[in-house]
Amino acid sequence: MSAGFLAQEARLHEEAMARTGLTDFGNPVYREGLRQLLAAYDANGIAYPDGGAPVLSQISQRLAARLSSIDQIKRLAPDVPHVAAPLFILGLPRTGTTAMQRLLMATPDLQGLAYWLGESPRPRPPRTEWEDDETFRQCRDGLAMVGEVAPMIDAMHPMRADLGEECRLVMEQSFGHSSFSLVSPLRPYQDWLFAANLEPHYRHFADVLRLIGSTSPAKPWVLKCPHHAPQVDSLLRAFPDARIVLMHRPVEDLVPSVARLAEAFLGMVEGPSLDMTSRAQMIMDNLDLTLRRLLAVRAAHPERFLDIAMDGFVTDPLGCARHIHAHFGLPLSAQTEAAMAAWQIGHAPHEARRGAPGALPYGLNRDALRERFSYYQG
Repeated sequence: MSAGFLAQEARLHEEAMARTGLTDFGNPVYREGLRQLLAAYDANGIAYPDGGAPVLSQISQRLAARLSSIDQIKRLAPDVPHVAAPLFILGLPRTGTTAMQRLLMATPDLQGLAYWLGESPRPRPPRTEWEDDETFRQCRDGLAMVGEVAPMIDAMHPMRADLGEECRLVMEQSFGHSSFSLVSPLRPYQDWLFAANLEPHYRHFADVLRLIGSTSPAKPWVLKCPHHAPQVDSLLRAFPDARIVLMHRPVEDLVPSVARLAEAFLGMVEGPSLDMTSRAQMIMDNLDLTLRRLLAVRAAHPERFLDIAMDGFVTDPLGCARHIHAHFGLPLSAQTEAAMAAWQIGHAPHEARRGAPGALPYGLNRDALRERFSYYQG
């Protein structure tokens, strides 16, 4: 049964304009991605609960955030510099990218994307003022509610308003990002995504980072999002001086972990009819396509990448962080070392279990995964 997603395009724009009082959505390139996404939701045959209200609500929120972002970017002082030499933590999902970003964000030398500012971009105020900000409090309380409703999500990927979060929060303003389609059956959208030139989408992302970081323009950015993986070519065109840490994990551990987290998220959107056995196969296919595209870009630009194994990161987080600083010439002061050591005490990365015994969930097979991904030594 079709939920009529594409038919909601005009209403979604009107709703965002009414919410913000703004009308300028900026470069209209985002509209093609939005239409492709809405049409793909219509075509997938899923009878979404409440007519797809959670999906449409997210899209409306992203449109409103885009309006607000464009309005603020236009009013930025001309002397605010563009983002230079950002550090991206990439890899397939469930490879330790979140922990790595948050470890590096704990230092005084780097700035990252806190959840609440990714969701509602604005110049980053001093940390001491966040608790007094109504937008921050709403984000904090909303994420706490997600943790209560879906404790599996909170256990596997804890989200907090003041912690580092994925770039998807901003990239989704342009509707050209695989965060929509990695675990959802939106093949027409993903096919469009893989064929599209997404550089304009990343340029909008760069402008939003410039906005958020306008209060700390000299600090390099440390960013993370596994959903950049299939479109790193576009990322590098928009950020030609980007530095990339590429996280790795054995596929027989990685794929089941992605599927488990996907089940927790999708259950809230698609309802109890979700068939995780077939969805896990789709996720495996998407991860295969994603990884092949990522490795091809790495082969073409090896100087941009530094490989880090998740196993090694779990064993020695500080050693891996020092290696990143040394490789990319980042300053490593005593204050930076102390900040990372303090973070590690309460936030050590986990869930790196190579070759754990027992059957895998959702009909996945360890040997079949190794064969399917034989080209990759994670």
